[in-house]
This record gives sequence, structure tokens and C-alpha cells, in this order.
Amino acid sequence: MTIFELMKLIQTKEGAVNIFRRIRWQNGILCPKCGIYESAEKHSKNRLGLQKYRCICGHVFSDTSGTALHKRRIDVRHFLIALYEFSQTKGITIG
Repeated sequence: MTIFELMKLIQTKEGAVNIFRRIRWQNGILCPKCGIYESAEKHSKNRLGLQKYRCICGHVFSDTSGTALHKRRIDVRHFLIALYEFSQTKGITIG
């Protein structure tokens, strides 16, 4: 994917949130408290448009829980662009 393709996908905040959600929950929604997959239902949305979930254990968490964006008011679009740029840096390997 090129930066131009990414920019097209994240033109709207909703588009960026959807991409972030696909990356974040690629293996299914996981409750950070009890560790059970797909045990949560949609609860509400926060001011940034990110989804909140309520697990069957009672824990409420959001799309950003346990990530660098947790409790920060950073536009998801800026985070995705930074993540893209970081992934394109030569000489950095993961794993």
C-alpha cells in the first residue's frame, strides 16, 4: 500500500476508525480483563467515534484499550499515518 492509497482510505474519521478497528481486532474482539474472545457486545461510542464494548464479565473497554492511543486524544488518522511511516523505515525489523 502506498501513502496515497492510505490517505484515500482515511479521508474521513469513520474510514480511519474502521481501518484501525480491523487492525486492532483482526482475531476478534478480546476482553482485556477476562481474556475471552467475542464475549463483548457494543456498548456506546466515545467522543472520538471509537466503539466501547461491555463484556459478559462486566468490564467496559474501547477500541483503544491497551494500545498507545488509550486515554489520549490523538486523531486516529494521524496515528495510522505515523504507523505507516514507521513500517516503511528501512533497517527496522520486527520479530
